[in-house]
Order: sequence, then structure tokens, then C-alpha cells
Amino acid sequence: MNSYGFLISFICLYQQIVKCEESSKVKIDVYYETLCPDSIQFIRRQLYPTFNKIGQIMDINLVPYGKAEVRNNL
Repeated sequence: MNSYGFLISFICLYQQIVKCEESSKVKIDVYYETLCPDSIQFIRRQLYPTFNKIGQIMDINLVPYGKAEVRNNL
């Protein structure tokens, strides 16, 4: 195989590796209550530091919602 053929093979292999790495990300959905102290602490102390360390393999979707109340309709 000449150097041109090797280069083409390398580019094709690289593209396959990149596609594989993109599709193998861990998908994480985080449902949290807006302004909830426990939610804030989770994001600050656990999620954010983890993302800083291994964020390249994570696909995070944050889903906030407001203060919810459950009421009995009597």
C-alpha cells in the first residue's frame, strides 16, 4: 500500500472512531427542583465536579421545574 492509500485508510478509520466515541456517550437526564437547596448542592458538589473530570463522555440534559405543591381538592 502506498502512502496515499495509507492516508486514506487512516482518515476512514479516524472517522469511524470519532463516530463511535460520539455515539457511546452516557446520556444523563437530571430532573431537579428549581431553587431547592438539595438540588443546588447535588449540582455543585456531585454533578459539576464529575462533569469536569469525565464530561467528554457524558451527555447531560438538565430538566428544571418550579416549586410544586400537591393539594387535596376537598
